[in-house]
Amino acid sequence: MRENSVYNELLDLANKYPFRPILLDLGCLMGTDARNLIRDGYNKSGGQILACDLEQRFIDLGYKLYQDGPESTHPTPIRFFTGDIFKMSIAPPTEATEHGRDLPQNLTLDGVKGKLDFVYAGALFHLFDEPTQRDLAFRLARLIQMPSDSSGQLPDAIIFGRHAGLDEEGYISGHFVGGRWGQRYGHSPTSWVRLWKSIYTELYGHEWVEENIQANAVMQRINTKVKMLFWSVRIKRSYR
Repeated sequence: MRENSVYNELLDLANKYPFRPILLDLGCLMGTDARNLIRDGYNKSGGQILACDLEQRFIDLGYKLYQDGPESTHPTPIRFFTGDIFKMSIAPPTEATEHGRDLPQNLTLDGVKGKLDFVYAGALFHLFDEPTQRDLAFRLARLIQMPSDSSGQLPDAIIFGRHAGLDEEGYISGHFVGGRWGQRYGHSPTSWVRLWKSIYTELYGHEWVEENIQANAVMQRINTKVKMLFWSVRIKRSYR
């Protein structure tokens, strides 16, 4: 997460919020990135960090590694939970309460939908084919809180992440997904920006997108064999 160019921008923005921002690390595994956010000062003004993974065993391994589980002397303030983003309803979220956006005691992705300010998805999109990646992006957009009327404009929100990509978009080698070998799609920086603009155009219209969506993606080489697409979508949350 720290390697994304928007990271320091997010930290600065979060600590200027007039209310407690909420960030979700989706596909968190053991929660290293989420814990680094705390070390880097994300929650110094009361920001909340949620972290979700498909499997509880990864979360438990994180508690063991960092010795900060619920029963430890110094439990982490991060709220971990399990969930499957593809089982979350894609219906519009019910309106969130004014700036409080009370989170349920037992967290679920449906329970936090429409209540978030920041979402991180690291090494997640490249597991899937092109239609599934679009479906996933649509669902991440649904997680972000949007103003319910013209008088309720909110500070900017950010969705960001990284995953394997290609200089020219197309399919890459197969990967074992969901118990079967499936085709994985590699987006280019250009096609990735286009994808996000199409998502928000579907939700709010072309004119709104031109004024309110700033999408960026760059390809960076990780080693001699792997290139990763580092990306961010900054949403100016004006009433649509």
